[in-house]
Amino acid sequence: MFYFKVRRPFDFSPHRFAVGRPFANNRRFADNFFILKVCQLDGEEYAAFYNFHLQRYLKASPQGEQEFYEHVWRTINMRVKYYQRQSPFSSSHETNVENIRKLQAFQKMLNGMDKWNARPYPELLAEKDRQLVEQKRRIEELEKELESLSGYEVQHEIEIKEGHLPTLIDLIKQLPELKLPNGDRLLKCYNKSPYYKMISKYFRHGDKVVPKETCRNYFVNSNGDVPAKGTFIPEESKLFRIVPVAER
Repeated sequence: MFYFKVRRPFDFSPHRFAVGRPFANNRRFADNFFILKVCQLDGEEYAAFYNFHLQRYLKASPQGEQEFYEHVWRTINMRVKYYQRQSPFSSSHETNVENIRKLQAFQKMLNGMDKWNARPYPELLAEKDRQLVEQKRRIEELEKELESLSGYEVQHEIEIKEGHLPTLIDLIKQLPELKLPNGDRLLKCYNKSPYYKMISKYFRHGDKVVPKETCRNYFVNSNGDVPAKGTFIPEESKLFRIVPVAER
């Protein structure tokens, strides 16, 4: 059984992912040529390269995806170990190191494809250990983040007088327009979500929660004084106007 697509003898324009040389016994040394091609490719081509040979193999063995995977994984793993055994003082040491780097990158991609747990048990165990360490680290990060956020929670929201949610929103919508004596805006915010999320989180309308979507509808884009869509603030709800002290 041949696992890889090898170039035909004297074929000088093969598919770029085919392995072999024009004057070599390509089938006999197909594994070696596969390794050579991996070391020649860039990392972003690995998945396409693997799939090219897999699809060719599946045409002859439709149920052979796992067998193909295991063969490729073993081939890569054996060659990594071979390079690692070479003397660090040999003239090819730099090339060996680079080959190890590329083969291990390819192997890392293969590890993510192992839906059968087909790799040797020590490999699977080591990966599970790494995942547990990473998950523990992430849990600790999330716990710290949650602890930090809990400092912003309140036991009692600010109660808005029943029927006057639009009045509060009208006041909040005035804040971005306030200017300091030198003409600079007091507040700068490039979107409106902090305002309506603040109202929803820290205020209650009478004894009811203020839905975030309800608040958001008051902060839609407008054309002049007319909202493009959303909820109007009735004139009778506009009870207050924030003005500078100098204008009082």
